[in-house]
Amino acid sequence: MFSKLNMLLHVITLITIIN
Repeated sequence: MFSKLNMLLHVITLITIIN
């Protein structure tokens, strides 16, 4: 559960940096 949330946060951060 926590691992999935952390992964999601990382993906969102990456997308934000790209955009």
